[in-house]
Amino acid sequence: MQFLKHSFGQILSFRQKRLLLSALPSKVVLAFLLYLFILSSTGAFANNFYPDNLFEEIIEGKDSHLTSSECSTFRSSFFSRKFYSLMSFKGRRLARNSCYEVQNRPFFKHVIDAISINKERARIYSTLSNGKSQKLSAKLISLEYAILPMAKFLDKRALKYQKQGIPVLIEDFVPMENLNSPYELTSHTGEMTKEVVATYFLLISDFKGLVLKLARKKEFKKLEERARASLHSLRALEDATNCSFAMGKHLVESVVLSAENGSRYNIMSDGETDNIVAANLILQGVAFFPLCELDVKAADLHEEGIGIIINDLPVIID
Repeated sequence: MQFLKHSFGQILSFRQKRLLLSALPSKVVLAFLLYLFILSSTGAFANNFYPDNLFEEIIEGKDSHLTSSECSTFRSSFFSRKFYSLMSFKGRRLARNSCYEVQNRPFFKHVIDAISINKERARIYSTLSNGKSQKLSAKLISLEYAILPMAKFLDKRALKYQKQGIPVLIEDFVPMENLNSPYELTSHTGEMTKEVVATYFLLISDFKGLVLKLARKKEFKKLEERARASLHSLRALEDATNCSFAMGKHLVESVVLSAENGSRYNIMSDGETDNIVAANLILQGVAFFPLCELDVKAADLHEEGIGIIINDLPVIID
């Protein structure tokens, strides 16, 4: 319990926890909060979660032999060091569930498409880097799998609005198309020093707090404006350091799009869509650190010209 208390304290401040709680319907608050705790914790403890064979497990699907009794073993150690593995495993089971109609679930489909593309490209990057990219690819895909349960939840809640002609979530995720070739070399070959990392995470930390605060208040227009300013700051940091912050920019661009659409959905639904828009934005905000850490992990590969992460994200805002 002390471990749980300490870890949770590292993720959200007391005020941020209150913001998160008040933005959600009361009957799903505990489940959602617990899920976000699990997802956010992956960044802080990632180095302990990746065995040597994780690349093969994720890319080659070698976990498919797990039985129902072994799944129970994962669940029984829910609050142990296996909780991240559990969440990723649950996502992998969802991904293999052919009964789930991916085409009618925009958030779920977006993540599934990303997983498929990143699995294919993981082998290419492994060849280009002589295996050095494997752990990074495995972490990226594991995080994507861990998002799937929440994607399914939000898609289900958005369905009633979609039936009313309100494109909640449908227009919040761009297709995984028109990507750069994985063989395309990156020009962002600067050294990511400790000072650069500190500056990057300070920007991300400030923006994360802003997302949680303004999403809770349903101030989507203001969040859109502030997100555009943060995007400008990230681009300026890239130019100044010649380092890539592709994932950070992608997430900020996603917030811009979701907040902009949220204002439109608010008018179309007379405010009824505000809760699901806020929940989507909060999920994005809380996922910032584990995902943005990938930019830092990829820096050594970028110095060699390998465009992992950079080449694998669609353009949201030009």
